[in-house]
Amino acid sequence: MSKILPFISLILFFGFLSFGPVDTQFKKVASQYTGLATIKIPISGTGSMYPTFPKGIGKTPKELADELVAEVAMYSYPNNRFKIGHGDIVEFKNAKTDEIEAKEFNGKLAGFVKRVIGLPGDIMEIRGGQVLINGQVIIEPYTALARSTFGGESLADCTKLTVPANKYFVLGDNRKASNDSRHDVGLIDDKDIGFLLPFQKQKGIWDKNWRETLKDNDPASKIKIEKPKYLEFLNSIRKEAGLAPLKYQVKLETSAGLRGKRILQSNDFSFEATKSGYTIENAFSDSGYWNPVKGESIIRGYYSADELIEGFSEFKKSESIITDDNIEEIGIAEIEGEINGCPTQVIVQHFAGYVPPNYPKDQVDSFSRGLTNLKQIAPSWEGLRNEARSADFYQKNKSSIDRIIEIIGLRISKLEPITEKIIANKWLSNAENSYLKEDEKLGQEQNDLAKKINEEIRNF
Repeated sequence: MSKILPFISLILFFGFLSFGPVDTQFKKVASQYTGLATIKIPISGTGSMYPTFPKGIGKTPKELADELVAEVAMYSYPNNRFKIGHGDIVEFKNAKTDEIEAKEFNGKLAGFVKRVIGLPGDIMEIRGGQVLINGQVIIEPYTALARSTFGGESLADCTKLTVPANKYFVLGDNRKASNDSRHDVGLIDDKDIGFLLPFQKQKGIWDKNWRETLKDNDPASKIKIEKPKYLEFLNSIRKEAGLAPLKYQVKLETSAGLRGKRILQSNDFSFEATKSGYTIENAFSDSGYWNPVKGESIIRGYYSADELIEGFSEFKKSESIITDDNIEEIGIAEIEGEINGCPTQVIVQHFAGYVPPNYPKDQVDSFSRGLTNLKQIAPSWEGLRNEARSADFYQKNKSSIDRIIEIIGLRISKLEPITEKIIANKWLSNAENSYLKEDEKLGQEQNDLAKKINEEIRNF
């Protein structure tokens, strides 16, 4: 047998750990080991198995993938010493991992490294950020954070899955940064496993960064965003872009909370509020806040500031809003609730800012002329009602003349402050914008009545 062992490099893409192709002949020889010998597997700093394995310091996934942070002594599998158990770490490779890696790494085929959570026959469920096996919450000191596990496409929250024979349910320790049995990877076959690190063999070596779990079931252990830290991160992005820092606005936190409650009540995560009918504009109004520029980011799940920061590039909408130079303020709300009996949380971020309306000149001139015209014709209609010589005509057309005078007075009182705002290049309020639609109807009614009165004057 050759004394030169192939180099096995671990790679992360979208938070997934994998390692490079292992020579076929090498695997055949390794599989004949009694289980007493170990093989050192290099680990890159990609982070899906953090905190058990360290993270790197690279800025991009490729930089992290090329960064060696540890070497793990693993046993070849199968062997005659170890059977796979809960908490073991395994390396596996199959058609699905090949497909994922070919797509993400231009044909570079490798394998994944994950932790075995579910064995054949186990009933798996993810609920409220925790993993349940056969109805019991399991203790997981190796996870990056307590209550940090949430479902995906292959296993949604509050859905039960029985692991079939010769299959395993695997997860990464860094649950927010791992493609595993919840997602594309799905369940893995026993035959796909190439290397194994039993749970007991991790003790005293790889458990030094594991968490204390005594308070994991305490509601206080639920993940919360450290808002000052997150805001500092957002403003670092703004600074790099040459933009002014965002200010935290409590009224925007209120509006975000109002939206979050309606989102969970209606199970409607759309920005357009297609099911709930409760839009960001409604939330702004109910919180006593107004600004012409509005933005919203909706994220389902529980996140710490660090997790939001690490996954920031995945939330493209948030990123585009943050780098908008018209945005000036932010508010963040974390709202817990249930959807179809399943505990869940939504994080709503509201953004706002001010830009002047810059009304076109012809629009400004139109409002000015209209208001001037109303003020000019008002005295003549009042005179028609008050002059003695027109008493008979007025009595005959009293209701129409009084209505015209009433309409003109109302329109002047409403249009005067609106016109002043337009001339000053200020935004109109929701009430003022609503009135403009009403003013069109009043103007038409005024014109119709005036035509009627003018016809009566000619025939009088």
